[in-house]
Amino acid sequence: MNLGSIRINTPGSNITEVNFFDVSDPMTIKQRITNLSGRMKEADKIIQKLRRMEEEYELGRIDRAKYDELESKYRQQLSNYQVTPPPRKVIVEPKAQPLKENSETEFCAKCGEKIAKSDTFCRRCGNKRTNT
Repeated sequence: MNLGSIRINTPGSNITEVNFFDVSDPMTIKQRITNLSGRMKEADKIIQKLRRMEEEYELGRIDRAKYDELESKYRQQLSNYQVTPPPRKVIVEPKAQPLKENSETEFCAKCGEKIAKSDTFCRRCGNKRTNT
């Protein structure tokens, strides 16, 4: 198969333009590129899940056992995509204790996260708590 010259333009994250010059089977090459692009997007989603999971652990929303379980699961999924996972973060034990649901708890107006009335800022998004 003559691969010829292939030019790939990616002006946006959702748009990819592929131009072929002197390629014997452009549809096969285009399909391969489309498949690779889809696999990379899926791998990126898994990396984002891994990062969110690390944040959840650091904020005390998930325990160490769940953290270890999810980390192993996400890293295994990345290896299936033949993508090198990001380096492991240094595990920091959670600083925050989960909030107890009581009359001292409110919700963030921006993201909906539980906020203790004694807190000035939301633990998730950093939005300043409005005085009610």
